[in-house]
Amino acid sequence: MQYEQQTCAGYNINYKLHPRWGLWLDGEVHTKDHFFNEYSQITLRFAGSYYLKNKNRFTAGYGFTDFFPGDNHKQMAIPEHFLWQQFQFFMNTKSTNS
Repeated sequence: MQYEQQTCAGYNINYKLHPRWGLWLDGEVHTKDHFFNEYSQITLRFAGSYYLKNKNRFTAGYGFTDFFPGDNHKQMAIPEHFLWQQFQFFMNTKSTNS
C-alpha cells in the first residue's frame, strides 16, 4: 500500500468588460506533497465570456497544462494545449429577507 498526499490551489478571475462581454482567467497548481515543495501539474486558462440576459453565461477559450515528470522518468514532459468551453447556469430565485 502506498500513501501519498497532494495539494491543489487555484485562482479564478472573471472581469466584465461590457454588459454582454467579459474575460475569464484561471490557474491551478497541483503539488506532489502538501507544502508546495514539488509541483506535479500547472494549468492556465484564458477565455472570453458572453453574458445572457438571465445572468447565465457561455465561456470559451484556450488552456495550457504542464505535467512535471516524476523521479523515475525525469526526461518525460507532457505539455498540453487545449480549447475549452463551458456554460454556467444560475438559478434566478427570489431572495429572502430575515
